[in-house]
Order: sequence, then C-alpha cells, then structure tokens
Amino acid sequence: MPGCVRTADDVANERVRDSSPRVGLEPIVTVVVPAWNLEAELEECLASVRAQGPGVRALVIDNASNRPLALGDADVARIEQRVSVGAARNHGLALVRTPFVAFMDGDDVLLPGAIGRLVELLLASGDAVAADGAIVIWESRDDRRAASYYPPRWTRRLRGHPRVFAAATLLVSALPTAGPMVMRTDAARAARGFGDSNFLETWPLAAALAAAGRVVRTERPCKLYRVSTGRETLKLRGQPILRSRLAGRRDVRRRIRRLPDCAWWLRLLAFSVAPLVHGVTAIMEPSRPRFSASSRSSPDRAPAAAEEPEEAALDEQARGASRDRDHNRPR
Repeated sequence: MPGCVRTADDVANERVRDSSPRVGLEPIVTVVVPAWNLEAELEECLASVRAQGPGVRALVIDNASNRPLALGDADVARIEQRVSVGAARNHGLALVRTPFVAFMDGDDVLLPGAIGRLVELLLASGDAVAADGAIVIWESRDDRRAASYYPPRWTRRLRGHPRVFAAATLLVSALPTAGPMVMRTDAARAARGFGDSNFLETWPLAAALAAAGRVVRTERPCKLYRVSTGRETLKLRGQPILRSRLAGRRDVRRRIRRLPDCAWWLRLLAFSVAPLVHGVTAIMEPSRPRFSASSRSSPDRAPAAAEEPEEAALDEQARGASRDRDHNRPR
C-alpha cells in the first residue's frame, strides 16, 4: 500500500522468496547424509528432507554399506572402503554444488519447515556464515521427546559477541554442525570441514566457523535427534574414552592454529589456555550416560521449563549415543 514503510523483516522475506527455487529449478540447499546399512531410519530421514520443499536436495554418502540402502529418489555417492563419519561428510561437502549445505545423521529427522527457516535467518543476517536451530531429543520407540541442553545455554547468550563466542567455541563444543544447521557452502569449505574421526568430529568445524564469522540461531526446534536406551555406546563398550576425548580436543586446537585467516589472539588462545581447559573438561566429562522417562511434547516445539530435569537425563543419553552412531561408525 502507498505510504507503507517496509521493515527489515519485509526485505529479508522478499529475499527468501526471490531465492527459493520453484519446481523444476535448481535447489539452493544440499543436505548431506552419510549412511551405513540403514533401512527404515534412513527412509524417515530422507522423507523429512524431501518434505522441506523443492529447494532442498538430499545427497546420501553410502559409507561402504554391505546391503542396499533405502534411498528412494535421493542422489547417492558411494565410498567403496569404510571411512570415518567425518571423512564421509567431507566427501559429500566436496560434491555440493548449491550455495548452502546442511548435514544430517541418517537416523535423525528434520522437522517441517526447518531448512527454510534457517535459510531465511541466514539471508536476513547478511554476513553470517551459518544458522542453527534447536534440537529435540527423540526416543522413537514410544515417541518420547524432550528439549536438548546442547549447545549449552550459557554459550547461546554469547552469540551477539562474535569474538567472545569464537573463544568459547574453541574451549567447549557449542555448535551443532551436524543436524539443525545451514551453512554457506564456501564457508564450510574454507573451514576445512569435519575432523577425520568418529569422535568429536563436529567440533573442529564448529570452532572454525565461529572463528570465521557470526553464527545466528533460532530457538525454534529444527531436528529430532533419535536416541535409544538399548544402544551400546562407545563409553559403555569399554573403549579408551579419555584418549578419544583428548584426541578430539587436540584436533580442535590444530584446526584453529592452521586456519590461514584466523585472528592472532584466537590462535594464541589455542596454544595457551585451550590445552589446559581441554584437559580438565576431558577428565571431568561424565563417563556414563543416564536415561529417564520424559513426558510427551508437540513435535514442533520444545517442552516446557518444568520438564527440565528429565530433559537433562535424556540429553545425556543423546550425548552418549552420538559417540557411536551405528549407521556410519566403523566397528
């Protein structure tokens, strides 16, 4: 209407509408899904990606599965010899031809509209390198759901201070780079992708992205993170967990030190304070996940604050399960 003032939100929404592809046009987001011997879970995951709309393309990285995968109409790239989950994701990143990229584990599920919401947030932010959303922990067998405590709430308050947040992300794992995050593809490549590991492999990319620029966030739930109380985790199988924790943190420090455009003060932090903090947190991290029942919640919202004690227990189970996702980790 004549005389109406267009707000920044109006402009951002127009940019999203103009850049969102219609049927028959090229997608703008590729969701990379590494998978190994998955069946029904992968079907659910890919169905949730397709439901995001025609602007979103699924790319499955078959990590040397020894039986056919439930791919549907998704694109697939096969790796003939098993590699780490980080290397499988990086293989997919090298094949991406869209301006934005996201990564999903093959047994997790995107909530409706998640990718569009994150792309809109990223475009509206101007110069941000990535946008992430909230995670809902999901026990799929009886559809129990709870809000995740990851990333830590105190780190979320630092998003408005990019330098402080970059330092915090170097010291603690504070960004969910596999799941409810859309990144600029060029930024993900400049950050050198995931660590070549099956343990804490998402953290080097998170630290490098935070070092490169702003990462914006919405508290609206974007992903269901599937956990199972019956799944054996790396912790419960008696693996050298402390050694793995220390190695994962060492990879984070190396990534920051080797980034060509990293700020000098952040590189200095990686040499000085970070080794001490990483050593202490590796030792103090809980050694065994707990699980507690959680009340049901709507699939597209986080539970109320009154459910927090049970959410915390379920989230610890999720962190344990994430150490050894059976669909892409070598045995």
